[in-house]
Amino acid sequence: MTSVTHEHVSDAAQVVTQSVRDLFTKQVVLKIVLLTLAFVFFFWDFLYRQVVISLEDPDWSHSLLIPVISVYFIYARRQKLAAIHYRTFLPGILFVIAGMAGYVFFTLGPTYNHTLQGGMMVMALFGVVLTMLGVSAMRIFLLPVAYLLLGIKIGDRAMFYATTQLKLIAAKGAWILLNLTGVDTEQGGSVLTLTKNDGTQIPLDVAEACSGMRMIVAFVALGVAIAFISCKRPWQRVVLVALAVPVAVFVNILRVATMGWLSLYDPNLAGGDIHILVGVLWLLPALAMYMGLVWVLNRIVITEPIRSMTEEEASH
Repeated sequence: MTSVTHEHVSDAAQVVTQSVRDLFTKQVVLKIVLLTLAFVFFFWDFLYRQVVISLEDPDWSHSLLIPVISVYFIYARRQKLAAIHYRTFLPGILFVIAGMAGYVFFTLGPTYNHTLQGGMMVMALFGVVLTMLGVSAMRIFLLPVAYLLLGIKIGDRAMFYATTQLKLIAAKGAWILLNLTGVDTEQGGSVLTLTKNDGTQIPLDVAEACSGMRMIVAFVALGVAIAFISCKRPWQRVVLVALAVPVAVFVNILRVATMGWLSLYDPNLAGGDIHILVGVLWLLPALAMYMGLVWVLNRIVITEPIRSMTEEEASH
């Protein structure tokens, strides 16, 4: 029985592999290459700037991995891609035109906007896939295409507002934790003042780097990837992605509180390389906490395979 099962699985895998190969004929590959070159040429201004931002700004270094993960999403659904029927869907051209027109406006118009440039590029890509492959294929490509939005740098104004609010949340959370652990702490905005037993006061400024924005952006991107890979039900994926932000905020509060505890022994430990090291170390329990949520979500609903009745059970 086992050998027969393995043979069936092997045969099915070979059929899927052959079907995928049949899709990518020389003509199809040539069209994909030419279309990709034309796409990159048209949206070069955004793509170049985004790569530079990803290399220079640590907050957006994860952007370089976003396209790789999107490609993996497509690869993971290769069996479904091999089974569907492809047909052109001409109304999709409207998305292509709107995306290209919007991109030109936000590039050459009166208000240059890098974030909206990226949004228009993703819209155009959505239109290209919809037009060439059809609605059935778009249901599979929707997640990989939409996932690219997580690699686009958010505008400075929105980032400033978000980091300001996150700094206040981190300061308030750390203030609660420090006082709960017996550290006399006062909060003034995003600045914490710790008082040692001898009366010495140590100021701790929750700077922009401590806002947790970097962790939130990276965790949301990671959360979508983990949700897609680890969870099968749509509601589980939605819940897991939604929990990415609270987990990142909570871990960042722990990080700021850790800097406060360290500064009691040496105020210099709250900055420099130690500050960066503490941030990196807290990523490990954050990831463990997140994977723990995955474990819980996958066990909330237990589905048992329906077993067929044996002859003895049927006789009763």
